[in-house]
Amino acid sequence: MKMKLTRIFPLLHPLRGETVPQFARPLVVMLSKAKHLAFSGCYEDEILRLRLRMTLRHSLAGEDEGGGLRPRWVQCHDFFLCGTGTVLFALVIIWLFVSKAAWASDKLRIGYSGATISNAMLWVTEEGKLFQKNGIDPEVLYLQTTLGQTAMIAGEIQMCVYSASLLAPARFQGADVVMVTSFLNKPIYRLVVRPEIRTVADLKGKRLGITRFGTVTDWTTRLLVSRLGLDPEKDVSLVQVGDVPVLLTSLTAAKTIDGAIIQPPYYLKAVASGMHVLANMQEMDIPFQQTGLNTTQKFIARSPDVVRRAVKSIIEGIHLMRVNPAVAKRAIAKRMQIKDEKELEDSYQLLRSFIQVKPYPSLEGFKTIFAELGKRVPAAKNADAKDYVDTRFIEELDRSGFIDGLYK
Repeated sequence: MKMKLTRIFPLLHPLRGETVPQFARPLVVMLSKAKHLAFSGCYEDEILRLRLRMTLRHSLAGEDEGGGLRPRWVQCHDFFLCGTGTVLFALVIIWLFVSKAAWASDKLRIGYSGATISNAMLWVTEEGKLFQKNGIDPEVLYLQTTLGQTAMIAGEIQMCVYSASLLAPARFQGADVVMVTSFLNKPIYRLVVRPEIRTVADLKGKRLGITRFGTVTDWTTRLLVSRLGLDPEKDVSLVQVGDVPVLLTSLTAAKTIDGAIIQPPYYLKAVASGMHVLANMQEMDIPFQQTGLNTTQKFIARSPDVVRRAVKSIIEGIHLMRVNPAVAKRAIAKRMQIKDEKELEDSYQLLRSFIQVKPYPSLEGFKTIFAELGKRVPAAKNADAKDYVDTRFIEELDRSGFIDGLYK
């Protein structure tokens, strides 16, 4: 009694409408031509031999035509499929091999600069395994201060979560960096100062701590001092101190600085030590493109589908953050090392308050940065914010109804 391969072929039906990777296409073509073959169900009657010579190009250093990373050269030579059981087994293995879930995901290295709530959407997306859902194998790296952007420009990583205040000067120096999604487009810092500083006038001659020159704390401190009516170049001294924990210690214990801008929830630790808030930037409603997901135009041109899927992952992460607080809180607690339940809840609610469902970068926020940068770099005054963002991927998802569909 003959059994046709067409009875087994439904196993491969999920391939219809799926994107088959370049390396697997010869195999799928071969199988489609094999549907007319017939064989006996007995080992003694007939042996069906399928010689499949496949060449799979895999290289950690290179990419295929579709932008995916390639494995090293691996060759599968002779497959001898004998009888019904063997053919069934072989087709199941082949399906697993070429199915979307089975082939290697695209590696993507993403850097971030600090354990602050403004970076949290990256962690939530990672915690919810949404990168993996979209065929990306992420490596999320903590790279202090400006190291992440430097590594991205050098090609060591592909994306980073940084402020536009760091991105803009790099563009003026010739780097091809752009922002593809926004995480935070208004500053949420508090200016925390020593007890004896009661008014803005008392800031004159004082030392304000920043993490490092050229970082978002440097830029935002200068912006705030200007908005308070003082000259950041003449009326205060900016002192490069280090990351947030060092900043707190320098203000509260070492007393080497007189004040600093600090994000929630960390500023509460300074307040608990006797410091007080002189200005709340969250209440000042200043358009300022702070953190966002950045990449290079070179990487977009080379791997547009990887960028598309990364943006889709972040947008799904925003939805997950809103509908599943437990996952979001787990990610925040892990990265920010928060153990207090109230502090964790406050941090989560703050994240909900500023993350946009449709995370378009703020062009007005970029203009604020250009105005500040223009005081030192005249060319910045004529910069066009549209040149510093690439919103095609959000726009595609928005126009298709995908984003709105998540919330129905």
